[in-house]
Amino acid sequence: FSVSTLWTHLRVKHADEEGIEKPTCTICGEDFNIKYKLKKHMALKHGGETFDCFICKARFYLKGKAVAGLGAI
Repeated sequence: FSVSTLWTHLRVKHADEEGIEKPTCTICGEDFNIKYKLKKHMALKHGGETFDCFICKARFYLKGKAVAGLGAI
């Protein structure tokens, strides 16, 4: 296990017990275990930023995933 894997585990499984702050939507107040889920929520529910493939129109919620998808072409 890596340190980041441990932190992810703590946030997902034990955040409430350990007082670890969860990413929270500033618009509706919904809590998430990881930042990616908050970014996806913002894009889907509140019109947040998405990254669309100019070839196939696939939609990504993180810029890194969109760029990685272009490398597969």
